[in-house]
This record gives sequence, structure tokens and C-alpha cells, in this order.
Amino acid sequence: MISAVEVKNLRGIREGKLEGLTPLVVLVGPNGCGKSTLLDALLIGGSNSPAVAIGEVVSRHSTVGDATRWMFWKGIPSNFVEITIRDESDTRNYYLGVEDNGNDKHTIWCDIGDGIKLTDKVGTVFLNSIAVGHHRDHAVDFRSLNARLIETDAKSVPLTDLYSEIVERGRKKEVSALLSQVVLGYEDLVILTEGNKPYLSVVLTDHSIPNEITGEGIQALLRLSLELASRPGGIVLLEEPEVHQHPGALRQSAKAIWAAIRRGVQVVISTHSLEFIDTLLSEVQTQEELDQ
Repeated sequence: MISAVEVKNLRGIREGKLEGLTPLVVLVGPNGCGKSTLLDALLIGGSNSPAVAIGEVVSRHSTVGDATRWMFWKGIPSNFVEITIRDESDTRNYYLGVEDNGNDKHTIWCDIGDGIKLTDKVGTVFLNSIAVGHHRDHAVDFRSLNARLIETDAKSVPLTDLYSEIVERGRKKEVSALLSQVVLGYEDLVILTEGNKPYLSVVLTDHSIPNEITGEGIQALLRLSLELASRPGGIVLLEEPEVHQHPGALRQSAKAIWAAIRRGVQVVISTHSLEFIDTLLSEVQTQEELDQ
């Protein structure tokens, strides 16, 4: 579990740190205060594949010109990024700089240290701000951190692929146990086809419904539930999970989040919704959970 994060020169954060992180962390604040950037820092610092994580971070903010440049404070590449992550046992440092390779090609290099010395180096190659290659991916053993950013409206990973991955990992029972708690009348998930096109269908007591026609709120809830249930541990980062969700779905999302926390997953959430925070609190079962 990450206990502290310190950031310098990453996007809109000149310098800042958070300490005393708990199994459930909720980031609240106005637009532009750095919530999203903190998630970026935690993704890079907690990922098993920092080179891939750097590509994800750039992709998340790729709507503005040269997105690799805007990884750095004020868009100035000489403002090298520093990220420090602390967990129960040690400290990890990440130092990011960008190299202009010409012809709209850039490489973001990341030196990795253990708080005393540099231990490794990885790189992410970009063409027109799109990650096209990596140097020494999976270069460092990050043990149990295993951070992953979940965007509930993401279209990049089809739910059929996500569910197939869960089944391959032998985690279908965990998924079914969670979904039976959060989806009324849930029986099973199955992958069906129509016109040779696969789709994920939710099997209820007396019928089934293709996920694609269940509405944005249910789709977001299903993706969140699948992602959380697939995680045996590590860290999950959630950006504004309340988007597209009505009060009933918010309650189910809160149940899914607490179910993951009780399995040992650390969850970090950014939100604008006080209602969602109240909903999270309403799902607390013990004083120990409240203290978190």
C-alpha cells in the first residue's frame, strides 16, 4: 500500500505531497487543483510497467498539441519531473525527462531509484504524442503495488476482453460474488455473438440483456465492478466514478469499492460529488473502516 506521494513539476503541480494515505483515499477539490495529476503520479509510481504507465498518462491528456511537452511544469521540458512513492517498506524515486528525436518523435526517459541510488531506467517512445514503443518495459520488480487506473467510461478495453481476462485468471467466482451484491437479479455474465460480433450479456433471473443497451450508468457500474473484482490486491485509481450514475448506481459502486478494499485493494478516488462521499460513508461496516 502506498503511504505517501511527492510530486515536482508534473503537469500543473509545481511541488506538493500527500502523506498518511490509507486503504481508501478520496481526493476532493475544484477543477485544476491537481487531483488528476496526483492520479497520474500514483499510476507511474505504482505501476508494474512504468514505461506503459507514462504512455497512459500522456494519452489521457493528448488533446492539446504536443502532449509529451505538457507532462512538464508550464510545458517546459527542462522542468524535470520528480515523483517519490513511499510504501510500508521502502521509497522509490522517478525522474522524468523528454528527448526530442525529431520528426514529431519524442522519448520520455524515466530514471528509477530506491531512495539512495538509481537502480534502473525505462523509456517510452512517442510519435505525435502516441506511445509507439518502450525501452526495458517491466524493468523493475514492484512487488504488490500493481497500480491501475480505471476510467468507467473508457472505450479502449472492450468489456468482452476484460471479462475474458478475468476468466483466464480464474477470478470468475470473485466477479460473480461481487456482481450478485450490486446488480439486482444477477445470475451470470456470458459472451454471446450476433452477426459474428461478440458482446457481453448480463444474465438475470428470467432473461439476459446485452451490456451495450443497458444504459451508460449500468455500463459504468459493470466496468467498475469487473475491474475491481479482477484485482487480487494492489492499487486502483478511480477518476470521477460518479459520472453517468444515478443515486442507486452510486450505492452499488460504493459497495463494489468497499468489497475491493476488504480484499486488500487500496483505492484512490478523485471526485466532485459530496453525495458520492456520503454514499461511501454509508457503506462503512466497522469502526476500523471508518478510521480509514
